[in-house]
Amino acid sequence: MCGIAGAVNLTNHSPMAVEDIRRMTETIVHRGPDDTDTYVDGRIALGHRRLIILDLTSQGRQPMFDQSKRAGLVYNGEIYNYLELRKELEALGHSFRSNTDTEVVLNSYLEYGIDCLSRFNGMFAFALYDREQGRTFVARDRIGIKPVYYAEIDGRLVFGSEIKVILEYPGFRPRPNLTGISSYLSYRYPIGDHTLFENIHSLLPGHYLEIASDRVNRRQYWDLPVIEEHEDRGEIFYVETVRTLLESSVRLRMRSDVPLGAYLSGGLDSSVIVALMSRFSDDPIKTFTIGFAEEG
Repeated sequence: MCGIAGAVNLTNHSPMAVEDIRRMTETIVHRGPDDTDTYVDGRIALGHRRLIILDLTSQGRQPMFDQSKRAGLVYNGEIYNYLELRKELEALGHSFRSNTDTEVVLNSYLEYGIDCLSRFNGMFAFALYDREQGRTFVARDRIGIKPVYYAEIDGRLVFGSEIKVILEYPGFRPRPNLTGISSYLSYRYPIGDHTLFENIHSLLPGHYLEIASDRVNRRQYWDLPVIEEHEDRGEIFYVETVRTLLESSVRLRMRSDVPLGAYLSGGLDSSVIVALMSRFSDDPIKTFTIGFAEEG
């Protein structure tokens, strides 16, 4: 888990103060205790808190720019198929300085544009600044595992991994969003892009924001596919298909430069995952669980 923060100028053309974006970034230090950095120019301010999982060196520091300095990125998440994408990009002439999936995201954008989103197998939230084209993209993974919140404040589009990033923006005055509060009390979750705060929105899963000049466009790049009815292929087919998908998912998620572990809930799902993890590891899998002493 990492954390992102940022602000893009829309009609406010003065550069954001470095100390302001640093203070916003520090509100999410718990998401990334290992490293932090910021970038500010006349168009954008970016902040990042890093939890190091891939490439333990400073080459993985964010905000990260590609070697041509065209595009910069702050990113939270994991692209599980990053090794396969890296090989594909190297064959197309791209070179890499780090062993991170962050740099794979950068080069994927340079090669495919925002259509790179369709190539990522993973969970992610990122902001990518294209200096050459004067555009910024803020994107969220297909089913919204990683969060992104945003608000338009004083001529800037402000965003972050948590609402507290926006609350720390200088001069922002929080007000309750009665619609969001009502849906939370009814469904235990704010519906749609609502939050408990007026003017602060959640970027919907499978969507991205495109910010160019003074325009902010929200676009959907993925939706749950509708499966046409087909004939029953039999129990063996479905059992083997689920087994193959589970094995592939677990194997890809075990790519890490730090030790791996698993939380055990006592249920079937976590037990199956740990059993599969043991197949792909030469060492015993460290597992953890938690309990509470309750008074009768």
